[in-house]
This record gives sequence, structure tokens and C-alpha cells, in this order.
Amino acid sequence: MKRQIRMTKIRWAIVVVIWLVVVSCPLLIANSKRRQIPPVRVTTASETDITSYVSGPATVDPRVNVEISANIMGKVTKIYVEEGQRVAAGDVLLELEQTQYLAGRDEAGAAYRSAVRALELARAKWETAQEVYRRKKELYEKRLISQEQYELAETQFQGERTQYDVARDNVVRARAALVQAKDSLSKTVYTSPIGGVVTSLNVEEGEFTVVGTLNTPGTVMLTVADLAAMQVVADVDETDVVDVELGQQASVTVDAFPDGIFRGKVIEIASSAKESLYAATEEKTSADFEVKVLLAGDTSALRPGMTATADVITAEAKDVTAIPIQALVTRTRETVETWKEARKGPRRAKKAPETKRAGEPDLFRADYVKGVFVIEAEKPLARRARFVEVDVGIMGERDVQIKKGLKGDEKIIAGPYKTLRRLNDGDLVRLEKGKPVEEEAS
Repeated sequence: MKRQIRMTKIRWAIVVVIWLVVVSCPLLIANSKRRQIPPVRVTTASETDITSYVSGPATVDPRVNVEISANIMGKVTKIYVEEGQRVAAGDVLLELEQTQYLAGRDEAGAAYRSAVRALELARAKWETAQEVYRRKKELYEKRLISQEQYELAETQFQGERTQYDVARDNVVRARAALVQAKDSLSKTVYTSPIGGVVTSLNVEEGEFTVVGTLNTPGTVMLTVADLAAMQVVADVDETDVVDVELGQQASVTVDAFPDGIFRGKVIEIASSAKESLYAATEEKTSADFEVKVLLAGDTSALRPGMTATADVITAEAKDVTAIPIQALVTRTRETVETWKEARKGPRRAKKAPETKRAGEPDLFRADYVKGVFVIEAEKPLARRARFVEVDVGIMGERDVQIKKGLKGDEKIIAGPYKTLRRLNDGDLVRLEKGKPVEEEAS
């Protein structure tokens, strides 16, 4: 009896195991297949405002900034200003030693006066010789003197005329030397060309100044700037500067004032790229162009040389259809055409290569098509992705404008990026759990 009961229990155990295997295998297989279907996050298009910016690192600079360099060599004997001092146009800033240049002026003045007196003497001799020649000519015509006497008077006349011309040139030369000497003397005294503030003072009394040459810069003694009008000079990449135009509005954030934003407009765009100090040794990968933005409003707190970031508004759009930038993908024209043909028949769509994200160089190539993947519901837990070609407008910081291609109610796949790179038209996908995105459709 006990043996029969034991055999019955064994049979029931075998039945239960077989039943569990039969029931669980399909579930395990289905779950395994489900794990092979990539999870995705979805979003929808929305109506929003988009602003496109071009950004670049910048430096605060006065709009009018005058560097006063040495025009002559000399020792600094007197400095009348201090750094940070406000000056008016014409105020004396500093003086160089004048002894040598005073002597040069006096010497040139004496030489000029001597040349003037020599010219007067040459004039008198020339006029006397001219009168003698006139009389000799009359006597020669009357045959009262010999030809030899006449020719001697003519030669003396021509000689005195030449001496007079030389004396006149000497006066011109002496006058030029006097003007040059006076100019050199005047360059020992430096005055402010504008009203403003002394922003830098680079010399001390007793130092010698050096005049700049072709290969050697001269001594920049001080700088005077008008701080009433300030600007920032931004370095904009060559790929972005093509979108910048004169008059565009800009917002500037100065590192020293992170909580404040300064407004301005573009007033100047460089025509050539900015030269690097290390251009001869470093490999050139990209070029920057200087863009100047004139700041508006109160800029009294700013100081020359402060670092900042300039954001130039290159385009704006109000109440337009937009999607997150990460949802925009590109595929080759050949691949998209293959997908379209595959939809018409049972053939499998051609697998797409890994492609670039929005904002990367290939996005705007002519042989690439921009589009999005939308969810096409087929099963409760698995959906099919369909590629939809779109026409894009301006790009903002996070969103991109969609001009054509979407109806507005599609569920758009927005990630993960790794999945989007490999996704093909018609692939099965499942909604990723635990993410703040669109809920799965019932």
C-alpha cells in the first residue's frame, strides 16, 4: 500500500514538472525576444519659441582705446598721471629728457638764420652781376669793348645766378631741419588725445623709451581709454561666423558678474581669421574670427580685460513646431529610398549605417536626409519604428524647428542615442520603463 502511494506521488511530481516546463518555456522565449527589442524613449512635437545663438569667448574692451607709444628715444623725466586717473583731452601725461632736442632745435635755428643771410648776400651779388652784364652787353653791341670782356661779364652773371639758386636751396634745407628739430622736441611732451581714464602705465621715471621698428615693437608707455562706451571682442568659430550679421542683438555674460547679463549689438565682423601667436609651431585645425559687440546700458562696473561669453542671436522663431535636437537623425539618401521601396513589398529594408547626430558635420550634407523615427503601434508591448523625412528650420539650444513632415501627434523616438544610431525603418522597439516620457499606449 505504501509503495503504491509513493509511486502515485512520483507520477504527480513528474506531471507538475512537465506542466511547468510546458508553460514557462514559451514565456521565457517571449521574454528573451523582448529583451532583444531595444528600449526607446519617446516624445511629441510641441509649439514653442526657438532662438538660435552663436557663442564665443570674449574679452571686455573700451570702444575707444588709445595706446601712446614712444616716437623718439629718450629718458622719462616726469610722469604727471597715475594709473586709473581721469584725464581730459590735451592734458600733459609725461615728459622725456629734452636736453639733446633743445640743442638740436637751437642748432637748426642758427643754421637756418645763416642760410637766410647767405641767400641775401647771394641775391645782392647776383643783382650786381646782372647789372654789370647788362652794361657790358650794351657796350659790346656798340663795339666799345672786346668780345672777351663781354663773355667774362656773362660768365660772372651766370655764376652768381647759380650761387643764388644754391643759397635758396640751402634755406629750404635749413628750414626743413628746423621744423624736424622742433617736431622732435615736441615729441618729448606727451598729451592725452582723448578724454578718458589712464588704464595702464607701463613706464617709470628714469626709464628709457625705444622707438618701434619693422620687427621690434616700440615702448607703449601708457594707455588712455574712454570707459563710457564698452564693447566685447568675441572669438567666433569659422563655421558659425557665416551666420553673424551687423546689427544682430547679443547677450553677454561677464565672468566677474555671473548673475548679470549685458545687452548689445554686433558692430564689427572681422574679414580675416585671427592669427595665433603660435601659428608657426601648432597644427591649424580651425580658425576664429573676431566679432565686436557694443554694449548698451550701464557699463561702469566693467573693466578692460575682463573675460566674458558673448551669445549673438542669429535667428528667432515664435510659436513654431519643434522637437528635441537629439530626436533628429540623418540617413543617406540611398538608404531612405531603399526603405521606401521595402514598404511596398515583402523585401527586408536595407540596414542603415551608423550616422551623425544633429549638430555634427554630416547633418547638412547634400547626400544625407534629415528625419525622425516615429512609433507605429502593432503589438501591446512591441512597436515598429518608421522613418519620417522632415524639413528643418533654425536650431535652438535644445530644440530644432520642424517646417514640414510631421502632423503633430506622432510619438517620436528621442533616445537613447546608441539605439537611434543603429535604428532602421521597420525595426521593433519597446518603450523604456522608469523614464519621464510618454506613457505606453494601452
